Amino acid sequence: MCGRSDKDVRFIGDICEPCTAKKFGALLPESVTIRQCKFCGRIWSSGGFVPEKKDSLAVAIKQSLRQKDCMIDVLSSDAESANLRLTYAIQGKHVSFAMAVKLKRAFEMCPRCSRMKAGYYEAVVQFRGDGHGVERMAAALGRFMVRRDAFVSREEKLKTGLDVYVSDKKLASEFMLAWRLKPKRSYQLYGMKHGRKLYRNIYSVEV
Repeated sequence: MCGRSDKDVRFIGDICEPCTAKKFGALLPESVTIRQCKFCGRIWSSGGFVPEKKDSLAVAIKQSLRQKDCMIDVLSSDAESANLRLTYAIQGKHVSFAMAVKLKRAFEMCPRCSRMKAGYYEAVVQFRGDGHGVERMAAALGRFMVRRDAFVSREEKLKTGLDVYVSDKKLASEFMLAWRLKPKRSYQLYGMKHGRKLYRNIYSVEV
C-alpha cells in the first residue's frame, strides 16, 4: 500500500502497521452519539447512567462504534469531541492508533432523575428528638444516599422531629445498621407489581 519495507516498520501479515491502522481508521465514523441525562449530566454506559469519566466515556463510545474486538482509551475530551487511542488484536499482534471523534449528545431524562422529579420514595425515616440531633442525622442520611446513587425525595419538619423520604428502602436499612440505630419499623402498602404487593418501609428513630 505504501511501499515501506519491514526494515522500517513492523508488518501485520502482508501490510505494514501504519497502513493497517489507517485501514481500520477509515472504517470508523467521524462522530458518535452519546446518551446523556439533561438534568444530572450522567451518560449511558455499561447498561446504566453513570458519571462521565474517561472510563465510562470510553465504554459509551465503544458501544456507539460497535467495536467489540477493540480496546478504546480516552486520552482527552470535552463536550464536543474526544481524542482516542484504539487497539486491535490482529494475527496475535496489537495494532494501536489515535483518532479524534466528534461527540453528539442525545439528551434525555435518566430513570433516577425521572423518579426525583416525580417525588418517588420507598421509605420514610422519622427522626425524633432534639433539633440538633435530628438535623445531624438527616444530613448524614442524605449523604449516605447520594454516595450510593440514591436520593432524598423531600423532608417534612414536624413539631416532634423530621420525616425524611428516601428512594431506596434497602439503603435505608443499611444506614440503620451503619449507624447502629434501632428503629421501630412499620410498613405501608402502596401498590402492586406483577401480582406482588409493594410496601414502603417506615422507620421511627429516637436521636
